[in-house]
Amino acid sequence: MQKSKLVKSSSYAWVVMILLIFMQFIYAGLTLSTVTLYMEPILAAHPNISRTAYALTITLNGGANAIVSVFYGQLVEKFGLKKMIAFCAILMLLGVFLYAKGTALWMFYLAAILEGISLCFCSGASCSIIFSKWFAHSTGTLLSATAIGSGLAGVIFSPIVANWIANPAIGWNGALMINLAIVAVTAVVLIAFLKDSPEPYGVQPMWNDKVKIASESGEIIPYGVTAKEAFKTAQFWCGTLGIGLIALIVYGTICNIAIYSSDLGFNGGVMLSVMYAANIVLQLPFGILADKLGIRVCMVAYSIMAIIAVFIYATAPAIGMFYVATIFVGGAFCILKATLPVYTLQVFGNKDQGKIMGYMIAVMNCGVAFGMPILNAAYDVTGSYSGMFKLFGYAAIVLTIMLFVGCKPIAKVVAEKKAIENSK
Repeated sequence: MQKSKLVKSSSYAWVVMILLIFMQFIYAGLTLSTVTLYMEPILAAHPNISRTAYALTITLNGGANAIVSVFYGQLVEKFGLKKMIAFCAILMLLGVFLYAKGTALWMFYLAAILEGISLCFCSGASCSIIFSKWFAHSTGTLLSATAIGSGLAGVIFSPIVANWIANPAIGWNGALMINLAIVAVTAVVLIAFLKDSPEPYGVQPMWNDKVKIASESGEIIPYGVTAKEAFKTAQFWCGTLGIGLIALIVYGTICNIAIYSSDLGFNGGVMLSVMYAANIVLQLPFGILADKLGIRVCMVAYSIMAIIAVFIYATAPAIGMFYVATIFVGGAFCILKATLPVYTLQVFGNKDQGKIMGYMIAVMNCGVAFGMPILNAAYDVTGSYSGMFKLFGYAAIVLTIMLFVGCKPIAKVVAEKKAIENSK
């Protein structure tokens, strides 16, 4: 058992929660949420770079995240989640610095790769594993609360960063240097205070007395299926492929909101704020719903929102309908944040959650990697996003059916979890 002057009881779980909200607020919020605002000024500063070529930064970001995600479970087992988060916080610093100093396309590509690796661990996946150890129940609600951090940052920082970029005294380079300073402070705080599990300190999870998930020593009781068993189920394949497709559609759409709205004469920063505001409003209610009714209800609801949004965008709508579509995209965006960790926990259990979720995150980030380039390639060829948005809509109908099948909890998981929770 380790000694700590900080961790004295299960109440430290609230400190952990605040830290994870802060992590999401800065890394997924300030850094990732505003990345598309830099596309227009960077392209203006480098007229030799096409939209499609620059969009490959998103491909490389998602691709790097996907590759590392395959080894997520193994890396956590070998080094521990706290060390991986600390290492990736440093990678995020390097990535933002390269973006700020970017003078050539390869520098933006390398920055995107570093940030993609970083976000593999400094994201909702890690929050899920940490919460499942620090809290005995309400994981969906708690994860939604941390995801709200990134949405809130998007609302707050989208117009602020847009103004920084537009300010001649700051510009896009200066805006990124401000981002860099904030990321550095965040890294120091996380390394100093984050504890990824109560077990080493002999502390039980919060609410363990009401819903038992750990022994008296604080050791988490495993339940569910292994990764090998999961691979043999329809839930894994329908869920994984469905999540990959929704990621391609939703993230590709989100990455083009700023520049697409600008093309139509609207304010890109304001539209991003609307999207993140909708994400905040819809995140927590659906997290509570996932705890009460199961993750299937949330997944299907988010998918329907995506279908409605992309079909509206396909019409190159007037500003009123553009707002409506953007609000629905904000709701659908929840599926790429708190829902996947809750999905793996509810459907497959905690026995091999890191490994199973790692594979799913890898496929999800393949979708993330190709959504923006596909849309922009269509734009470069046809001069319009309309046709690809329509195709996205039809694909979203198919993936909704896939997610409905993939979100049914495995019987063994339900039985074992119920036995543990009811044990005395």
